[in-house]
Amino acid sequence: LANEVFASAIKYQGIIRHDIHSGEVTTVSSPPQLATIGRGIYSAAWYILQQSLSNMIPDGVIQFGKVLESISVEKKNAQEYDNGDLGDEDSIITVTYRDRHTNQLEQKTCRILVGADGIKSTVRNLLFPEYKHISFHDKNDLHRKMFRGIISKEKLLTGLTNENNQTNIEDVLPPSGYTNAYICRTTDRVFAMRQLADTVYSFTSAVNGINNSSSDLEGTSTKKIKLHDYFEDFPPIVQHWIQAVEEDAIYENDIYDIDVLSQWTRDTCILIGDACHAMSPSLGQGGNVGLEDAVELGAQLRPILQEYSKKEKEGVMTHKKQKGSIIKTALDRFEALRMERVKLIHETSRHYQRSSNEGDPSFKSWVYSWQPSFISGKD
Repeated sequence: LANEVFASAIKYQGIIRHDIHSGEVTTVSSPPQLATIGRGIYSAAWYILQQSLSNMIPDGVIQFGKVLESISVEKKNAQEYDNGDLGDEDSIITVTYRDRHTNQLEQKTCRILVGADGIKSTVRNLLFPEYKHISFHDKNDLHRKMFRGIISKEKLLTGLTNENNQTNIEDVLPPSGYTNAYICRTTDRVFAMRQLADTVYSFTSAVNGINNSSSDLEGTSTKKIKLHDYFEDFPPIVQHWIQAVEEDAIYENDIYDIDVLSQWTRDTCILIGDACHAMSPSLGQGGNVGLEDAVELGAQLRPILQEYSKKEKEGVMTHKKQKGSIIKTALDRFEALRMERVKLIHETSRHYQRSSNEGDPSFKSWVYSWQPSFISGKD
């Protein structure tokens, strides 16, 4: 998987900032210490990562068009132990969901349920009623709107000859490994472009100071028109970038965060990623921390699932009661391993959101040096 993703990724070199009012241009190179971590820091197209991951999953496992309705953990006839845990063979989770196409209810059972369904997690709302108070107004609204999208090199270069030399290839295509960012410091707006693969580019733009629940442009028909309206005073190169992107390639997000939840597990169910620690994008670490969660959770569960699979294949599944839940113990261990690191990154991200600072290189070095417990040896 790593080799497949790295084969198309672009090594990160730094950022070129253009102040749209003063005309000042500054280049900030990637801190040298980051280059010594593993293979270095890379920019990768998220859809390539998604495709690579989905290719590793057997056909029929991923299903779309399902709406989660309810979750129940079967405890009837279960033997509880001194610590209150259930034996794994007694803890069965039933998930009820509705098919969007047929409107029919369907059910599946499992022994482990992972809620990786984002900041507005349905799994969290169903399993953790104590967190239903989380709202997405006021406190959790970061008053920031972000747009991102994918543009092909061909689209970026189309029409340059018809723009009266206001833009040229050198401006349109950022130097390999660098982010080309245009910034309005008075209104805290930014529009940035970078290369993700050989012929693929990505833009990210941010508009701050917006009340996401009552934005004046919410009635606007398309995301592309919103981009034009928010960045109409930016240089011609930004207008060209916006013109080049297809409407269905633009993703729009209102930005919120939530406090890191104090509990991520219940029975043999667990929350990971934004469902339990959605954070400000100021450090660009929300997605990375979610991927760390997935890797560490896999490391904790792999030996257990391999043992279950081995026993099932050999036909030696036993109904002998175990002393407590092996799965629950693994989930609790995962939470303990992740909690301190996640809280620190979350807190630092909030700090830089407020201060508009870009982060200390030594902190970033610590962030990018993370290894899962089976490599680092951390118990």
